[in-house]
Amino acid sequence: SVATGGVLTREVKSSPSAVAANATGSTGFSIGLTPKNDCAVEVYLNGLLLNLGSATNAEVFFSRNAGSTAVALADIASGDTLYFVGTTNGFALETTDIIQVVYQA
Repeated sequence: SVATGGVLTREVKSSPSAVAANATGSTGFSIGLTPKNDCAVEVYLNGLLLNLGSATNAEVFFSRNAGSTAVALADIASGDTLYFVGTTNGFALETTDIIQVVYQA
């Protein structure tokens, strides 16, 4: 959904932490601002939109406890860390990849 007001924010993570294709791991990216209520948060990997979910088997998810559980999409807040799920994506996250997170804050 699209929220009204707020500032469109695009954060870029170059050289993310590598995550193997058969693993789940931190990308090394933490969201800088708390997204505005009812704002869609979009995660792109090398320009491809990934499925951001509120479960640990989504393509990517945010967590506050080292990836043990995923944060609900409506509860994403500043400092939450983005996790990449290689087993769901079917490929590894490489340090040469570029992650972009787009949202309104």
